[in-house]
Amino acid sequence: MSSKKKSGSDVWEAFTKHTEMKYDKGRGFSVSEKTAKCKFCKFTKVIIRGNTSALWSHLEHGHFAEYCKYKNPAQKSVNKSKSASQPTITMSIAAATPYDPKSKEYQERTNAIIEYITADGRPLCTVESEKFIKMLRVFDNRYKVPDRRTLTESKIPAKYMEVRTGIHRLLERNKNSCIPIFSLTTDLWSSSTMEPYISLTAHFITDSFEMKRVTLETKYMPDKHTGVNISQAVIEMLNDWDLERRHISAITTDSAANMLKFAEECNLERIPCFGHLLHNGVSKALAKEEVAPVITKAKRISAYFHQSHQKTKLLHETQKAAHKTEKVPHGSCPTRWGSTYELLNDVNNSIDEIKKVVVTDRQSLVTTPDEDTVLKRVVEAFKSLNDMTDGLSAEKSVTGSGFLPMLRLVRSFCWEAMKDQRGREYRNSVFDYMKNKYARVENVRVVLLILFQMFSVI
Repeated sequence: MSSKKKSGSDVWEAFTKHTEMKYDKGRGFSVSEKTAKCKFCKFTKVIIRGNTSALWSHLEHGHFAEYCKYKNPAQKSVNKSKSASQPTITMSIAAATPYDPKSKEYQERTNAIIEYITADGRPLCTVESEKFIKMLRVFDNRYKVPDRRTLTESKIPAKYMEVRTGIHRLLERNKNSCIPIFSLTTDLWSSSTMEPYISLTAHFITDSFEMKRVTLETKYMPDKHTGVNISQAVIEMLNDWDLERRHISAITTDSAANMLKFAEECNLERIPCFGHLLHNGVSKALAKEEVAPVITKAKRISAYFHQSHQKTKLLHETQKAAHKTEKVPHGSCPTRWGSTYELLNDVNNSIDEIKKVVVTDRQSLVTTPDEDTVLKRVVEAFKSLNDMTDGLSAEKSVTGSGFLPMLRLVRSFCWEAMKDQRGREYRNSVFDYMKNKYARVENVRVVLLILFQMFSVI
């Protein structure tokens, strides 16, 4: 049986036909209008009397490889039988022809570079690196990397406006939904070059009950970080995004005095950050007279192993012989109490093995029996609080509703039995600190206010 021959121009393999009826005022009746849409970009062309010249011209200037492929269909069967090492002249020309800057291929590759630089905080000079350019040429020889000036003055600003427009539409859609309420978080921080910034993030729930989080702005703030100055900066950012006071249910901040003043100036309901208060409470307990020296020694032990590969190797061998996990004591970060807990826990778990290694040349790092007791006491006292911190660090699950149960869980620790009474006192001091800070919220007034604002608009 003979196969049916395909009719029409081969250019239609790169385009899709669309036919719709349109009213012709001159004729007084509706006529059909045929349009062709490119499969590789958004180019659309009205077809008059079946003329495909404009379509071929578009392929030739915008998608040269496809042009060569479809313009000479007889060459397709020949190419299949030829080895990859024997390309045709037209294909060789196509492979050496740079992409048109307006083509889909060029735009996709450029957007990938912009996302790589902006999302990961890479320096703009990356696009000027010879090795970076060479790598991309190996991947695709037809793509020409835009220079730094083009990225700075054109590409990145255009991408910023695209992302900003998308976020603005998302916020507008939520303001017109059945739950037009946002909560905010804000904080002040410094860059690696010690430049001060303030960030503002909006949190909300869509009609389909999907949690969303968008960082609205990171604003340079060289002025003194007083409550009044912070309030002015936040109000400017809210006005810039068309968010009014009635759209805001509450804002979460740390408990610094300037943040308290800021919330008062803006007339915003402030909920103290649970993680920040927990960090402050535990840090106060860890600063006690008998605990602080042990933490200092644990930090020196960690530094001792991190500065010597030979000592680390010896520790691993000693741990392996004792059938323990091969691990160097964790480092400590002053703004994250959990890292200090992990450091003490690591030292406590391998205390005998650590002593065997350091006793040979650093006897000052050998812990005493009393220090060993403090280590065990602190690890036992704060294990539950460390697990709680991890549970409140989620982005895609609801943590706000777990706030009051968590606070009561901390309170329940006061009656939980412990082997060491002194360790129990450490843990109880954390609850006493948080109880005072959360006295207003624990009465549920703020929670009820938020629920009232949410359901009063449904």
